[in-house]
Amino acid sequence: MAMSDGSCLVRVQDSKDFVARCLMAVGTKEEHARLHADVLLAGDSSIAFLLLHIRGHFSHGINRLGLYVNDVKGNLCDGNAVPTVLHETASTAHVNGNNGLGSVTGKFCMELAIKKAKETGVAWVAAKHSNHFGIAGFYTEMAMESGLLGWSMTNGSPFVVPTRAKKAALSTNPIAVGVQGEGEGNKFLLDMATSAVAIGKVEVQSRKGEKIPEGWGMDKDGNSTTDPDKVINGGFLMPLGGAEQTSGYKGYGLGLMVDILCGVLAGGTFGPKAKKWMSGEGIGNYCHSFMALDPKRFNPNFDGDLSELLHTIKGLDSAEGPSKPILIPGEPEWQKIAATEGRGGILYPQKVLDMCKGLAEQLGVDPMIVTSS
Repeated sequence: MAMSDGSCLVRVQDSKDFVARCLMAVGTKEEHARLHADVLLAGDSSIAFLLLHIRGHFSHGINRLGLYVNDVKGNLCDGNAVPTVLHETASTAHVNGNNGLGSVTGKFCMELAIKKAKETGVAWVAAKHSNHFGIAGFYTEMAMESGLLGWSMTNGSPFVVPTRAKKAALSTNPIAVGVQGEGEGNKFLLDMATSAVAIGKVEVQSRKGEKIPEGWGMDKDGNSTTDPDKVINGGFLMPLGGAEQTSGYKGYGLGLMVDILCGVLAGGTFGPKAKKWMSGEGIGNYCHSFMALDPKRFNPNFDGDLSELLHTIKGLDSAEGPSKPILIPGEPEWQKIAATEGRGGILYPQKVLDMCKGLAEQLGVDPMIVTSS
């Protein structure tokens, strides 16, 4: 179904099947390929509605499929590797991802954390020698669906400049924390980067020929810039908050905290030592941390109290009027997922479909099926 802006509807399952076909074509076993497709499509389903209105540039999900394929094809990532536990206690585990897909390592670690948390009340699992694991909230929601509070973090490609520095030393280092309350819809999921903005949003502004806001990025010489091309071509992202004067040191502190709890804690790469993911060179050795906690070990009425808090926040008068009510973190994404389900699929812009068509031809696989009107 083609829309007035040229975007087309693709059923979620058809999109997942296409991702799996591409990964399997370069030697990834089906189980891992389909799991990775689930993670990528979790990103597309939650952001598709938003990104449709900014010329359809998908900064996450399937738009990055070619990078994953090239890493596996070039033996920079082992699509068939299975994580192993290096050491564990009743409530902790140290995991080696064995250079496998980050999604495989992430699922393995959170499943292990959930199992241990159900037995002991709380668990922490740290992994090294992994790769880009996609959307952090995917793993946090695994814990939420098990009745636990979940927390996931990862380090990655250095692209963020610490406050007062002139060179990148940290990744966007996302944090995802979530927990389910009492009743349908009463849940909290904060899934955020510790950088001012994702690099994909800078790429969007470049494609539109528009400037970026002050505080998003720096040029190659470490000067703040509003030119997106200067950020993309050798420049850097700024931490959440932007410059020091606008509290960017807080975002920098959060990003450094994530790298300590991932890279340093897991004994893998950290800071500027990490591979630049889009360079196509070197082994990633990215690190992740996962925590699962049973909140009822502290407060037996946690579900009810959380629901009361969320209802109180949502019941506040909006400064922008009733058409823009207060939202709980995670709610915008769940609304977009519901919109995707209501439409019967994901709306992909023509540029993304062209990219998928080219990738299919390159790999010799069947192209992605576009739903007809």
